[in-house]
Amino acid sequence: MSDRFKLSIVEMGSGYAALVYDLDKKKIVNALTDYADALISHLRLKRLSVQQEIGYLRVFWSFLASIDMEIEEVSDETIEGFRAYSLQKVLTSRSRRDGRPDAPSATVNAKLVRIYDWLMWLQEVGRIPVNTIGYRNAAVRSALRGSSLSREARGNKELRAVDKYPLLLTDRARNTKHHIPKFIPSEETVDALHVHFMNGSQSMHLRHRNALIVDVAAYTGFRRNSIQSLRVNQFIGSEFTVTDRDTVIIRPSRQKFDYGDTFEIPALLHHNVCHFIQTYRREFIQAKGVDQRVSEGAVFISERTCKPLDDRSITSLISKALRACGAPKGTAIHSFRAKFLVEAMADEYVDRRQLGLDTSEDAVTQSVARKAGQKNPKSLRPYVAGAADVPPDLSSS
Repeated sequence: MSDRFKLSIVEMGSGYAALVYDLDKKKIVNALTDYADALISHLRLKRLSVQQEIGYLRVFWSFLASIDMEIEEVSDETIEGFRAYSLQKVLTSRSRRDGRPDAPSATVNAKLVRIYDWLMWLQEVGRIPVNTIGYRNAAVRSALRGSSLSREARGNKELRAVDKYPLLLTDRARNTKHHIPKFIPSEETVDALHVHFMNGSQSMHLRHRNALIVDVAAYTGFRRNSIQSLRVNQFIGSEFTVTDRDTVIIRPSRQKFDYGDTFEIPALLHHNVCHFIQTYRREFIQAKGVDQRVSEGAVFISERTCKPLDDRSITSLISKALRACGAPKGTAIHSFRAKFLVEAMADEYVDRRQLGLDTSEDAVTQSVARKAGQKNPKSLRPYVAGAADVPPDLSSS
């Protein structure tokens, strides 16, 4: 049904734009294309994130076209119809996760959340009538105070999901022992933390140290104790191996249950840590006038003592920064492991589908479990729910 509407990514100088084109009417779908532009320019979403966001909405737009309905006419009844249609599609899909009864609802809910936000944005910019979406006397009922692109978006964090998105399906995954956290950092979260730390009044060493801790957490999925245990020799010594996949293999000295696993981390991240060690960290130790042995070779050291930064300090500084950037109370550095796992699941699913490999839940979770040092692949099942619903034609967009 969505073949009529083509999602394309167009390179524009150093950036890009996302276009949705109606192949039947031979014209651009402005309601989606302009929203994509807003996501790129205001939220600075990465290319894959925009493809995903607009991919979800393109399915809804196709559904509206199939029932000959204009966006201005959307109501709760329309969304209920789309919800039923989407659920049926997931239940009959060949890639359905048979071992996960909650996966279909999670997949459908991912679409519905995007629809609510998009409708709120359309109303804010005057594309659809006032009271199309709102808490009272609106065609689509929602307590959202604004779209993710508005100043009022921060107030949405205080609201319950059932009030913001009344038509979401019940997700039983939240009642299991292992589940996806309520808040998962995004690339925008990483960027916001960088700005937060770089605008601080601390030393250059402290600013770059804290920002780099965020990067390590976000792009390796390492647990806190592994981040704390990273040593200089693993970056500018001989305790690492360079691969032909733009990655570097290292072995954190501290791991859960004292495992001794090796992990591939992005080569660019490895380079950035090397740069930090050879500049800001070295200059800081020299300025403090302390013996190099005090740091015990740790990458991340205390500003006050030059000794290795301890676990509690890492938790405290990241938690406070996350709260300052709008994350819910209780969000800590471990949330970046969830970010890593969700993205790894999605990437694994896309790669396997493109290569014609097994995309079953067991195959995907086992592969990602090895990359993340997770001994029980079943504990990763909550993270794979969304991977079955990659937007159509993602690889060719």
